[in-house]
Amino acid sequence: MSETPKLVLESDVDTEPTAEQSYGFWGLTKQTFDGSSVRHVPKLESGLTFTRSEGDYHIFATKTPYRSYKEYEGCSGAPILDADGRLVALVVEGNKRKTAILGLNLSRYRVVLDAHLLSVGG
Repeated sequence: MSETPKLVLESDVDTEPTAEQSYGFWGLTKQTFDGSSVRHVPKLESGLTFTRSEGDYHIFATKTPYRSYKEYEGCSGAPILDADGRLVALVVEGNKRKTAILGLNLSRYRVVLDAHLLSVGG
């Protein structure tokens, strides 16, 4: 089995999304187990636009409404990147109108992230 090299994202977690940028994420959905291995379906979501921040979340509009949360099930924690590859948030959930993706506002958790990185030798 060949190993795919991991992409290491470097971020100061202070990059804030803007309405002028385009955003996207890649995650894995529809986990199945065939008795010997786990399989996933890749999900690429591009063309997201930043609309606003509310509390702990950045809200990104999708290009078109999606059918159900099942389309994204398993993508939680996927990095949301801007067009320049900078980390701006982590996927948390969709919204009830099925027209947006909520991303965790990392700058609000900077102290926790810094403490965790120090504890693992970062």
